[in-house]
Amino acid sequence: MNSVERQRDIVRVEDLESELADIFDFTRARAAQIRRSTKLVATSDPRFPDITGELSDRLLAALEDEIVPAIETTNGRPRPVEIDHEVIKKALVGLKASGLKAIARNNGLRVTQTVEQLAETIARHYGWNEEEIARLVLANSEEIKPENGFSMRLFPLDGPPDLDYVRERLTYVEGRYIRTGIAKWFVFDQIEDKGDSFELEGSYMSYSASIDNRVVDQPRLSPVPSRSLARVTADDTDLLRVTNATLTVARGAANAFETATRVAPLGRIPFIDPNAPAVKGELHSASLFMLDLLVNRLPALGLGEINMTVARFRVKDVVEPAWDDEEEPRSALRAVRFEGSYLLGNVQACRLLAVDQRPLSDVTIQVRTRSKDRIITGRFPVRIAIEADHVAIDTGYGSGVHELSAQVHANVVQAVLDEIEDGFGNESRLDDFIQKINLRAQADEGDDALDLLVDEADQI
Repeated sequence: MNSVERQRDIVRVEDLESELADIFDFTRARAAQIRRSTKLVATSDPRFPDITGELSDRLLAALEDEIVPAIETTNGRPRPVEIDHEVIKKALVGLKASGLKAIARNNGLRVTQTVEQLAETIARHYGWNEEEIARLVLANSEEIKPENGFSMRLFPLDGPPDLDYVRERLTYVEGRYIRTGIAKWFVFDQIEDKGDSFELEGSYMSYSASIDNRVVDQPRLSPVPSRSLARVTADDTDLLRVTNATLTVARGAANAFETATRVAPLGRIPFIDPNAPAVKGELHSASLFMLDLLVNRLPALGLGEINMTVARFRVKDVVEPAWDDEEEPRSALRAVRFEGSYLLGNVQACRLLAVDQRPLSDVTIQVRTRSKDRIITGRFPVRIAIEADHVAIDTGYGSGVHELSAQVHANVVQAVLDEIEDGFGNESRLDDFIQKINLRAQADEGDDALDLLVDEADQI
């Protein structure tokens, strides 16, 4: 199934409930018509309870495969009963598919379902009883914040968005939330229309399920809430910006934005092909992306004094199975990590780049700033990480004139933006630098005195 087929529409829950009410009214009228034509007698026998409410809930749950209900918040939060049910499901999916299927078989329940569907089926079977569910989990169980500073994550899009359509869709969902996973929601708190761009202030909310077993024979599920804020900015470019958010929160915000506006992410970084076969004598495209930032883009914006203190090279991709069916299996990074100073003078690091052709996917650098009269004004740590679908930039307050850290961060973000949108800043200079790497890779082990990014006199 392709991505277009999997897209779901957002519908306000009251609109959906109104449609269901119309369906029930039609079925009641049709039933009455059938009774009159066949001379059947209606009964109000209390042994036949009214199941309209439960049927409506079941239909709403079934329709979630096709639509995403946008529900008004209750004091800024999802409905309490929804939180309770999601926390119960969260506790159950921790048992994984094998544990849930064993419970289902023991209770004569259908097991050919997704993990989430199975968890919901079991929860319904036990009447959403927290104590009973807690006992199940205990009996069947086998038994990870942004740093202080500035953070930006840049998600390339599959083309610039239609801002008029974005305006319409964000207005439709403002003040509402959508469910994005088991016990996970995104709240569209506030939309700011700046004419040529939009800023979405949102909240990523999740609950984990812990078991309180302090009272003997009375285990209880306790929801542990987590709420993180995220700012999403979209304009007429093909980049989505998520500010001050962790990896999980940023992806949750980007996914919610996509669901609401149909602004589709590209799903990769332009000019980087993680699956490209190694070509003898060439560096990996991720390494070229990162090195061009260091050699061309940052110096062009006045950030030429760089000390690489952490370098992470991806060695092998290993697909790890997902814990539950709501998440895709994750490709886990297996990496070599170097820590120190002036790491591009390290022979082994250069060999990983030039000989092994490993992608340089994550670096931390110390950026040194100076005043006009060349006095050092600060040293600021900056991390640049190439993820599968975006690039992350984190900048710490550093030492010196702390106010300068904001400008350093803005310049690094601009450098990454330029690299994503335009490719190499200066291919000739980059080629010269790669030749230096190739030469260093051929040096004797331990011959690490000179860093390739800076002059020897500046290595203090």
